Amino acid sequence: MKPPCEVAIKELLPLIRALVAKELKARGLSQAKIADLIGVTQPAVSGYLKLKADKEPLYSEEIVALSKWLASGLASGTLPYTEAVKGICTLCTNLKCQGSICATHKKEVPSLQTESCDICLQLYSKGLPSVDRKQVVLSNLKAAVNLIQASKEFAALIPEVLVNIVEAIPEAKNINDVAGIPGRIAKVDGVPRAFMQPEFGASRHLASVLLAAMQVDPSVHAAINIAYNRFVKEAFDRLGLKVYLFNRREPPTNTDAAQARVAEEVLNLGKRGEPLPDVFVDAGGYWIEPSAYIFGADAVEVAQKAIKVAEVVACLRSESTG
Repeated sequence: MKPPCEVAIKELLPLIRALVAKELKARGLSQAKIADLIGVTQPAVSGYLKLKADKEPLYSEEIVALSKWLASGLASGTLPYTEAVKGICTLCTNLKCQGSICATHKKEVPSLQTESCDICLQLYSKGLPSVDRKQVVLSNLKAAVNLIQASKEFAALIPEVLVNIVEAIPEAKNINDVAGIPGRIAKVDGVPRAFMQPEFGASRHLASVLLAAMQVDPSVHAAINIAYNRFVKEAFDRLGLKVYLFNRREPPTNTDAAQARVAEEVLNLGKRGEPLPDVFVDAGGYWIEPSAYIFGADAVEVAQKAIKVAEVVACLRSESTG
């Protein structure tokens, strides 16, 4: 048996200690003093200082922020031990509830993924605002997926790279704060199908695009990607959706670079003082498939928008062959 607490003990706690030790070292404290403050031996501190923390699987901005807060309080002597423990345990609980600990745990115990495990959410969701918000996001995504799977027209919008739909908690800072569909939504026997339940940290590319969009328009918390073609373009026009068209001027060096350009261009809209559109279109080219990204307040809203587009596309195709 391997509970998520084992991941916390073996990976999270050493990472926090390493980051705190590095921060205290930067403040001029000796290894002996650091050992005394964090409650480990001096040789252990030496090992923590050598650890390449930013290469660790659980490394994230929220862990760095907590570690800096801990180090500051320990160095000044103003941080009660109970508050330090509370801070660590609160973060640990959040990461267990569809965060990086949850994702790591599911990788190490594949059957948890198969069984759509949400034990930590069930155990810890009451009383932790961030966990409550994650529950809402997951519920929205489940409802959105049900809508998509019930739409026979939606299958026509599924691109070669498949469809994902994501939603973020309001204070999202990284992809672990964004939930999506592992494996995405595919077309099976002519209908859209998602084979896994939504979870946090399941998307990289679309999550990055959404995080960029949220910086431009904080009211946006969800996004979906669909195929883009002349029928989809006309559907956008008929529905009165505001569209921004992004044309690539040069070939990307690799797939990661190609995907990163979308998020960069969304951020550029904000830098230029332009509003976030209803739809951001990547015209593709240079072996990149044309795609459209629809934004909205939550997953249900973007699913409904995409389904309306699919219904109009179905009518347009019928008209073109009639």
